[in-house]
Amino acid sequence: QVGTRIRETHCAPGGKELDSVVEVAELEPDRVFALRVVEGSLPVHAQIRFAPTDGGGGTRMRFRAHGQPTGAMKLLQPLLR
Repeated sequence: QVGTRIRETHCAPGGKELDSVVEVAELEPDRVFALRVVEGSLPVHAQIRFAPTDGGGGTRMRFRAHGQPTGAMKLLQPLLR
């Protein structure tokens, strides 16, 4: 549900571990699922939208993410685009 938080650890380039807290920002079953990083060095908002395909035999998934790196992660910004 919206507001649910989880703590994650990601393996960054070079093997460094990055901890973050991620929160469910938006949830509409079968339509939209969005997360945002609320604690961590790479604040990102990611959204996935789901829609039936034209023939009705599948699902189209659209993924969009945006954010602004801070601290040392700002140096990696060109690679993250």
